Amino acid sequence: MATVSFTQVRIHGAVIVTWTDLSNDDDGEPYQPPVGYRLQSMQFTGTLGTGPTLTTQGSDEATPTNYGNLATATALGLSVPSGATTSYRPLIDGGSGSTITAIGVFSLLPQIPIVESNLLLDANAVLPSNDTDAITGWSSIATDVFESQSSVVDDGSFAFHANSNTTSSSGARIFKDITSLVNEGDTYEVEFRWRHVGTGAGWRAAIGPTSFQTTILVIDDVGASDTTFRTASGQWTQPAGNAFILFRENSGPNDGGVYVDKMTLTKV
Repeated sequence: MATVSFTQVRIHGAVIVTWTDLSNDDDGEPYQPPVGYRLQSMQFTGTLGTGPTLTTQGSDEATPTNYGNLATATALGLSVPSGATTSYRPLIDGGSGSTITAIGVFSLLPQIPIVESNLLLDANAVLPSNDTDAITGWSSIATDVFESQSSVVDDGSFAFHANSNTTSSSGARIFKDITSLVNEGDTYEVEFRWRHVGTGAGWRAAIGPTSFQTTILVIDDVGASDTTFRTASGQWTQPAGNAFILFRENSGPNDGGVYVDKMTLTKV
């Protein structure tokens, strides 16, 4: 029994590792692939001889001593391993009269992008895909109505409804203080679906340093003709001070209203 050294070469991003002239009961020098690479297949070629088991083995030990079988075959051809380890080797287990070459193909695993989580975790009507009949975490000033409702909805079962059509009021608005969720100098993105109620004047969505001001970021404006839900989004780098997501009347008549749904706030 001998341990056969390997050679390796990179081809189009893959690493091809070859163990040549493996005889019966020989094993291969263990190969530890680069970080992020995994053995995709082991090809056995050559002269099979009598009775060997062509085995692909793996180990997670820093200095491999103990191995587990990832794939076994009794005929020449391609073996596909059943799992991933940090080291790999071929083994020609038993038999006689064999001269085998084992070729392992290691490729880089697909990189899964890190998706930032929604920072808005309050159980309410604008929480995407798992909304609740509530306005938890939000406040209103000078509105006739601020509610969670199920009649006009874009996502899930509920959406926010706010308006000041009955008693028009300058500065009517709904808002959420997100100061504790953001850090100065970091960049964030807010996205939501919204529409106008269809009567009254225009409303604005913004990020502001108070619940009224819109000076950090104006996200979108809707008027009475905008009665189909649409996506609005925007990015900003947080300055020193407070931050609010706000929806407010933005016209001379001081009336109108909106429906808001499916809101996310993420760090970019």
